[in-house]
Amino acid sequence: YQTLIVMTEQEYSQLTGNTMVMGADEVLCYGSQAQLPDRFQLGTGAYQIARRLPNPPVQGTAGVFLTNVQYLVVANDQVLADWTGAQREAYGDQASSLIYEMDFNLDGTDGQKIICADAIDAVKGISVSSRQKQAQEFYAMNGGFLFLGLFLGLLFSMATVLIIYYKQISEGYEDQRRFEIMQKVGMSEPEVRRSVRGQILLVFFLPLVMAAIHIAAAFNMITRVLVVFALTNVKLFALCTLGTLACFGVLYALIYWATARTYYKIVR
Repeated sequence: YQTLIVMTEQEYSQLTGNTMVMGADEVLCYGSQAQLPDRFQLGTGAYQIARRLPNPPVQGTAGVFLTNVQYLVVANDQVLADWTGAQREAYGDQASSLIYEMDFNLDGTDGQKIICADAIDAVKGISVSSRQKQAQEFYAMNGGFLFLGLFLGLLFSMATVLIIYYKQISEGYEDQRRFEIMQKVGMSEPEVRRSVRGQILLVFFLPLVMAAIHIAAAFNMITRVLVVFALTNVKLFALCTLGTLACFGVLYALIYWATARTYYKIVR
């Protein structure tokens, strides 16, 4: 399945501020997945890709990441009319529909913008997508996921930390006799502290390091899964992942400090 989004050079210049001088058989191209060849046939005409665009001319279109979308910038409206006519001639009633899209900003409050969008949407043959309405639907749908994620994350984090904490404390009582013997044969107090610190550091932070390695290995796959939800900002996802690891690191450090202190009091 492939979606074709076409605009004229004039529309492209208005959107991007870049002025291009193109021949009637030249196009600018951006492909989200598969790439068109440098020369291709469309309808009865042959066209040359004058330049491949590094980014889509229209930002924020979720569909561009879900299907194979080709953005094409043509010289003028006549080229677009020729393509449309060739398609209708070839496919008849099965030809793809030609959809015109217009984006614009409105003044006023969010409520007024929603009322305006609903009024336009009521007109037959016109479909409206409102940023404000989409925001309402987005927060309504994802607010529950956010709460559930925070709740389960906190629950499992506390369970993990408490299990490690009480495991170390119980081992402290088991090791109390051993450390007492080692101190009697000459082990100094700084050496006891270093031994305790090294043992608890390994138990606490090795799982966190392994989790970071697993996330790094699966990062590419996770970003592809997020594309299904129209979350395509890989840099933001990477920063969120690092921030989450940092939060877990701070939490583990606090529990490590409390555990090491209690463990040392027991074995001393």
